[in-house]
Amino acid sequence: MNSLLTAENKRMLRARCRERRKSLTPAQRTRFDTHINNTLIASDILLSVRCISAYCAFDGEPDIAPALHVMHQRGQQICLPVIDQANQTMAMYPWSPATALNPGALGIMEPDTSIPVAGNELDVVLMPLVAWDGLGNRIGMGGGFYDRYLSDLKGSDRPLKLGVAYDLQSVDRVPALAHDIGLHALVSESGWSQFTQQ
Repeated sequence: MNSLLTAENKRMLRARCRERRKSLTPAQRTRFDTHINNTLIASDILLSVRCISAYCAFDGEPDIAPALHVMHQRGQQICLPVIDQANQTMAMYPWSPATALNPGALGIMEPDTSIPVAGNELDVVLMPLVAWDGLGNRIGMGGGFYDRYLSDLKGSDRPLKLGVAYDLQSVDRVPALAHDIGLHALVSESGWSQFTQQ
């Protein structure tokens, strides 16, 4: 597929799905987020892992903070991304409920810690996204940070790449290129969707 055409398709799809996500009422968002958090907390997959990369909700993304607090209480290590916009890179840093959070370069809350967690220590990456399809393809916010961060691990079973989104962000087809990192599974307010190995 022509990369310029794909980029334009992604841009339009991203705008449409962000609007869908923003259209949720506060009551709907609270109800959906509760279902998502309960699903994450009860997941056998997440119960069995040690180190989980997550995210701070931004731009209407599902708020998974309640699940992260439970995971931390269970003794699991939680990491959050920190963006280096100048170098177009992302690294994961440890988080606990006591960790100070400050707005990063993109306005997303980031942990105020100094020692990153190596990518090969991650068991699971909980990934926010803007759109997803039934094959496990995803569109993010457009910066490519997750694709670059996970590029060396593409095709690996570890870390598991698990998307977090609402059902209304599902689309028939995401225009994906070879460098795009897909998902092993996704959790929404309806529960889990499993995909073919990405």
